[in-house]
Amino acid sequence: MPDQLNRSNNRKIDCQNDESSKGLIDKAAPEIKPKDRYNLAYISFFVLGMTSGLPWLFFLNSQIYWKYKFRNTTLDKFESTNNQSSSKLQNYFTAYMDTAGAVAYSVSVIINIFMQKWISSRIRVIITQLGTIILFLISTLFVKINTDERQYFFLEITLITAAGLNAVGSILAGTMFAIGGYFPPKYISSCSQGISSSGIFSAILQILSLWLSTGPIATGLMYFLIGDFIIIFAFISYIFLEKQEFFKYHMKEEVTIKNSDKSIDDTPGSGDNNSVSYMKILFKIWPYGLSMFITISSTYGVFPAINTLVKSEAPSNTEWNKKYFGSVATFLMFSIGDSSGCILSQYCTWVT
Repeated sequence: MPDQLNRSNNRKIDCQNDESSKGLIDKAAPEIKPKDRYNLAYISFFVLGMTSGLPWLFFLNSQIYWKYKFRNTTLDKFESTNNQSSSKLQNYFTAYMDTAGAVAYSVSVIINIFMQKWISSRIRVIITQLGTIILFLISTLFVKINTDERQYFFLEITLITAAGLNAVGSILAGTMFAIGGYFPPKYISSCSQGISSSGIFSAILQILSLWLSTGPIATGLMYFLIGDFIIIFAFISYIFLEKQEFFKYHMKEEVTIKNSDKSIDDTPGSGDNNSVSYMKILFKIWPYGLSMFITISSTYGVFPAINTLVKSEAPSNTEWNKKYFGSVATFLMFSIGDSSGCILSQYCTWVT
């Protein structure tokens, strides 16, 4: 009997040791990180980054369409490039749209800073993308509507739409950069490259639309329909991105951070200790912010409001002057320079 008791006790001890060692192995085993298969998440970040600025750039690139819509209807040759025959709306429309877009963009950037505490990144991305789709579809519908008798009403609708696209675009871009912060650095770079390449993409599409179409209405319709397709495709790509294990794994950190913030807020006496001091942040980053402000304000003070009024010295009856000069000289060249600077900044780090 004593031998049997000793054996049973030894078995219990062995079982306990096995269970404890198994628990140690489970705790010590590192969590397997899912891989980004076929770089689908990387591509999705690029597409979403490109979509954040694409609708606004589509508006800017459609100069021939806007000139037709805001032409002087009392003239026979409404497509004349002569400054004397241009209407007031044709000359000032780009400046109006640029101002409306800049104000909306600036306000929405500030709102997005405070919005992130109460609204999740997922909801912000979905709402902004749905808003972009709706606003761009409205602009597409107006292509086939005759607005000759109500040009100022059409101007108001267009400016409101442009401001709305800029607002949702800035929130989408800011949210995608925030999401990219939970991923390896190359995914933020992918989003940034998508934003910078959106100008080249929209300019090339505009040139192709001018080449394939037979008039300003056909050009505008083709151009905006392509934009609708790209925006809807980007929305589908985000839904697909959310379902990937790679995305879910990295977004766990966002949930962890939010839960930790809540636990700190619920702790008695925490009060304002957990609040973010935006003034301290501004004090630390003001040299970089001032540099960006000077660069962006001087650049967009000229582009596109003034650049679009530049005329080619080629004869006015040539295809180059009538169709392609504005899209190539103003938008494509600017976008190539913008994208090149974005790429070079990743390698020329010695400047800082």
